Amino acid sequence: MAHVIRDAVDTYLAADVDGAERERLLADTFGSCPGLGERVPSRDEWDREIG
Repeated sequence: MAHVIRDAVDTYLAADVDGAERERLLADTFGSCPGLGERVPSRDEWDREIG
């Protein structure tokens, strides 16, 4: 994971990348996941029986 992040940051900081490409790189690497809450159960539904 660190390698992926390092590559993204290095590319982001490169002088030959324009503003639109920087935004795309950030969104692809660190972007949000729209609709994630619809696919992941709430914590109330988690089975937390420990022990």
